[in-house]
Amino acid sequence: MSLINGIQVPAWQDTAKEVVKHLGITLSPEQAEIFYHDARIKILCGGEGSSKSFMGALYGVARSQHDAMAASLLGKSFGDLYWVVGHDFETARREFGSLEMDDMLLPWVRALGDINTNRTSAPARYDQPCVLQTKRYNQVFRTISGYDAQKIGREEPTGIIGCEVSLWGEEIWERCYGRLARLYPNSWGWFSGSPELNSGWFDELVNLGDHDNDRDICSYHLPSWANPSIYPGGREDPAIVQLEGSMSYDRFMRRHGGVITAPTDAVLPEFDARIHVGDFTFRPDLPVHMAIDPGHFVYAVLFIQVVDGTVRIIDEIYANKWSHEEIINESRMRPLWANVGRGKHVMDIAGSQHHDGDVPTARRWLDDTDIRFNMKKRRVEDVVERLRSFLTISPITGRPRLQVARHCIGTIAEMGRGKSPIDGVRIWKMKNGKPEAANNHACSALGYWGLFYYGTSRPEADDYEELEEEWGSKSVSSYLGGNLDDGLRDDPFEALMLRQ
Repeated sequence: MSLINGIQVPAWQDTAKEVVKHLGITLSPEQAEIFYHDARIKILCGGEGSSKSFMGALYGVARSQHDAMAASLLGKSFGDLYWVVGHDFETARREFGSLEMDDMLLPWVRALGDINTNRTSAPARYDQPCVLQTKRYNQVFRTISGYDAQKIGREEPTGIIGCEVSLWGEEIWERCYGRLARLYPNSWGWFSGSPELNSGWFDELVNLGDHDNDRDICSYHLPSWANPSIYPGGREDPAIVQLEGSMSYDRFMRRHGGVITAPTDAVLPEFDARIHVGDFTFRPDLPVHMAIDPGHFVYAVLFIQVVDGTVRIIDEIYANKWSHEEIINESRMRPLWANVGRGKHVMDIAGSQHHDGDVPTARRWLDDTDIRFNMKKRRVEDVVERLRSFLTISPITGRPRLQVARHCIGTIAEMGRGKSPIDGVRIWKMKNGKPEAANNHACSALGYWGLFYYGTSRPEADDYEELEEEWGSKSVSSYLGGNLDDGLRDDPFEALMLRQ
């Protein structure tokens, strides 16, 4: 029970469990974990046959029954209208169901004895709109076609069931999300889709929900084998094993694993949010290094610490059209600023150039903060090579060599996991066989810093001289493999990463 405005209201999960029990339905552990989770906006990324439609319809029935009771107890005006939205009416009909079916939304409301047959319409043709009205509270469910996104509006639904969202255009999603804002915090959304059907904005939406965000969105991944009615053997079901052997790993995981895999043209396909993203905080005992790409459209500032040989991006500023003064002020407001003076800092070579007669960015940083930056033009191939070396797993520590704090969503988006905080910025991709010169603001800054701090994988002469000047000949010799401990002899990069 929750206390809302002094009134005891049952949790929606309690009502939902009673509804599910009354309908004689048993959810698998994987299904139940997602179904009863407390997120307001749920994005279900499911494999083929994983029960996406089944769960979406059941969720709509359970939540609407609770909404009616809660609104009555609180004397509020919500819980009257619900949408079942598809790319077209036929897609929406899968969750809505028909009078001839035994499951899905319409049959389940009928099983609860709550259907007003005189005000319910479910045409035999699946390309026609449907409407359902309940008896007890006069709740209305409508199927909505996203064929013309401009027409999605006017009404204020309490809940939206989104069907095969991966087939939608992004505009449909944005309009549905906007409708739910009208009745916040009482509104809710269940949006499901298959990653195989869309590798663009839906991927970004799912990745956004995989991390902390300010949009109340939470993503879930449901593989095909989580549906015991089709695959009773689970992951080792013979049908699943056969399917896995019939296609590439990436295609199998998208089609049946409900997992977003990196696009084939991603510059950094090795980046994996499950491995490289986590909750990492500022260590006051360690220096903070800055890596900056001072662009106008995107001004990226990464704050980095090296913890036991692991490069950690602990914070970022990822700003659109901010002034130099705004960037400086924001940087100084961060608690980690106190340790910036002890770090080694890098700026894109553009920071040394004059633009429209302005003082170079690096000079302005020096004047305002007394911080100097290393600036050197680097080949994009070297930048990518260094970034990929960061994404490997250390054989000595067992940890990835790069870790990114989950709130650094600009960096995460460029690497291919999540929606960018700036419209128009996407994953960094290959174009005509080369990394494109776009969507790489944070990545370039990190790569430049990595090349300055660690050198290339096999330092060239100029890199050797820089390293020798900074660390001394002994450290450089160790990096090149001359005086390594036996345990590190086969991995000179590891020796450098773990240096004290």
